[in-house]
Amino acid sequence: MISLIPFNLAMGPLSTLVTLEVYELRGGAVGVSYAISAGTAASILASLIWGFALDRYDRKDVLTVGLAGTLLSLLALAFSSSLAEVAAYYAAASLFSSAVGMAVSVLIMDTIEKSRWSSAYSRYNMLSSVGYFSGDVTAAIASGLMPTRTIVEVMTMITAASVAWASLTVPRSPISFERESLLHIIEGFLLRIKLVPTFFLRLPSKSTFKPLRLIKLGRSPAAYVPMLFIAITIFYVSSGIFNTLYPYGLRALGLSRSEVFLVISAGMAAQVAGFQLAPRIIAASKGNAGASYRALLARGASYIGIGIATSAGGGPVYLLGTGLTLYPLAAGIAFATFFTASNVMVFEVLKGNREGRGLGLYSTLTGSAYFAGSLASGFLANSVGFGYTYVIAGAMLGGSAYIFNELRNMA
Repeated sequence: MISLIPFNLAMGPLSTLVTLEVYELRGGAVGVSYAISAGTAASILASLIWGFALDRYDRKDVLTVGLAGTLLSLLALAFSSSLAEVAAYYAAASLFSSAVGMAVSVLIMDTIEKSRWSSAYSRYNMLSSVGYFSGDVTAAIASGLMPTRTIVEVMTMITAASVAWASLTVPRSPISFERESLLHIIEGFLLRIKLVPTFFLRLPSKSTFKPLRLIKLGRSPAAYVPMLFIAITIFYVSSGIFNTLYPYGLRALGLSRSEVFLVISAGMAAQVAGFQLAPRIIAASKGNAGASYRALLARGASYIGIGIATSAGGGPVYLLGTGLTLYPLAAGIAFATFFTASNVMVFEVLKGNREGRGLGLYSTLTGSAYFAGSLASGFLANSVGFGYTYVIAGAMLGGSAYIFNELRNMA
């Protein structure tokens, strides 16, 4: 686990670095949406490729391929000279980095006795979060000293440390478990969803989408699952819109590279704290649906507040002020609470109830939703501006919150 901290450190600022590269290439908001959505599409494809690979090959071999592929992708990204190259190399990095997350989640079960699985997943979740946060802070400091591409080169060298370290210290699997086991351990399920938001136990088919037909039953108990999935889908569309555009918007509207990373680092620091606080917040909210409802309202209000401040044209001072206050609330406490609560709800409805089809539906909806949001973000910004795009993303979360409030009443 420790050997992968350098890898996580390099992955933390990657999407922001890609955004800044697009900005320096004058790719515009649409260029950012193309690059980030390419990475999302690659992650969706990765869940299928690496899932099959983990069934056939040793977990360490898949992990090593993922690390080495990420290393080569970052190296290519550092020397990219066009928007198409940035998008292609970022997609490749997303493809290979997904292999690491998937391999680790299975390696834990293969190499650690069952009684310690929960604590092992929790430990790796904390270590990876520390790595991501450290990467953002490192990039924030480095951005005041060197060009963006040089920072990518530094991240490439850091990744090389993980390649060498992991090859020496990560054990091979003495035995193999079926991937379905992940749906029987809540900590493993949450870690896998966090590292690779889309993963499949089998290819989606027409029958995968049959549960959505129950939405017509309205507030009856049978409509609970499709309503839950639709609410989460709205969340991912909104997140795709905001997360794709926000770092670019900060840079395009006047913040320096260091200030952009400072804002992103503040959000990651709040997120690390948020995951520690989430169980208490959920308990205080009297359940997962109530906690999700409150978290969505807080995240949506933050998006709208950032959007209003951006549209008001207050300049860098307003951007930095909302970035250090409202953004940590949205990306940190609110996200961590919603992520934990909503995915526990998904875990509960999937466990022991046609898990393969249910997870396939969930993965298809969330992956497609984030991809659609990412792709739409640039076009929205060109049509209505950055501020109003953030407001739209926040308003969508209000719709998702309404559904979770209905779910709370149905429980």
